[in-house]
Amino acid sequence: MKGLKKRQIFPFVAHVLGFLVFAWVAYYGCATAPQISPEEEAAMRAREKARQDSIRKFEVAKNWSLGRENYKNKEFDRVAPYFWKVIELDKEHRFKDVYTFLGQTYFELGKVDSAEMVYKLGLEVFPDNVFLNRSLGYIAMSKGDEEAAIKYYEKVVELKPNSLSDWKRLAPLYAKNDMTEDAIRAYQKIIELDPNDAEARTVLTALLRETGDEEAALQQMEEALQKTPDNKQLVFDLARAYMRAKDWQKAEEKLKYYLTLDPNDIVIREDLARVYQRQERFRDALQEYKNILKIDPNNVRAVANIAYNYMRLRQFKTARNWAKRAIRMDKSYGFGYIVLGRIYEQTVEDCKKKAGRDYSFDDKLVAKLAYDTFKKALSDIEFKQEAESRMRSLEPILPTQADYFMNKGKTKPTDPCYSWIY
Repeated sequence: MKGLKKRQIFPFVAHVLGFLVFAWVAYYGCATAPQISPEEEAAMRAREKARQDSIRKFEVAKNWSLGRENYKNKEFDRVAPYFWKVIELDKEHRFKDVYTFLGQTYFELGKVDSAEMVYKLGLEVFPDNVFLNRSLGYIAMSKGDEEAAIKYYEKVVELKPNSLSDWKRLAPLYAKNDMTEDAIRAYQKIIELDPNDAEARTVLTALLRETGDEEAALQQMEEALQKTPDNKQLVFDLARAYMRAKDWQKAEEKLKYYLTLDPNDIVIREDLARVYQRQERFRDALQEYKNILKIDPNNVRAVANIAYNYMRLRQFKTARNWAKRAIRMDKSYGFGYIVLGRIYEQTVEDCKKKAGRDYSFDDKLVAKLAYDTFKKALSDIEFKQEAESRMRSLEPILPTQADYFMNKGKTKPTDPCYSWIY
């Protein structure tokens, strides 16, 4: 120190003193700073979280607004990033329609697989969203995945049990996949929602028939007819159903009702004539076939059936005249020959019964005439089988060589019972 000059001592001392003052202030200043409590720290964290949430919610709302604006303007190629940002940031799931709009965006862009992915993501968050389930059902159906389509549409009708359009999508899927009981239930629901849906009633009727419940099927058709009394197809189906069930009275009722709607329908008049024949009301059947000829004078089938009904009335000569008329009209029409052959066949049985004898040579000659007439029907494929069957039934009573030997020169019957033939 002695060696130091006086002007060098003072800066050094000032520096030391400054350092000591700084150390004292630092030490005592830190020692006396207030401590932060856990409650205060939690509050600080909550405030920070609230600040961050506010920023996040602002970003969600901003992206939603931008996405919707582009969607409304059909600028679909700009939409997806905004909606994906909404999905990422919307922790509260406040924007429930984001999956709907994003999926529709991909549809508009032709990216069906992306739309499907979005809808499935949406279902994880909103499993009861009708639109998402319906859209996935539609996509599954378009891809041929009917099992998945059924699952989605079942969810839709569970959520919206009175949605007619969705039941109409689900019901055919059930029917196509042989889920008959479910299909019946679905079509019954469709009819409950729309009693005038004739197509649904028709399908329901067919399904009920599949189960063997013909009575329920007919009841459905009758109820449908009450709703649509001018539905000719339904009247026709009912008439045919009653004919299959051999309920001739109800079949006649429906056929006559049909004719009030369309008196010139030949098919219906033919059905009505057949119903009369089933009840052995041959005169009524005759009249109906003659009504057909008034509509269509060249109807060879009606002419042949007139011959048939005269035969059933045992008016054989008149019957033969009508049968020959049918053959003149169309030589290839097998039924004309069938009827003519049956006239001869029936005459044999009547004459034999009237005489109270076994088959005579006269009977056998007329049986041969019937046989040869049936043979002419073989060229018509529609009646070939019947002609063959009737020819076989006559073979045991055809004239034998012995019969011809014993009745030399006789080619026609002389029994008065057959006089009208020749």
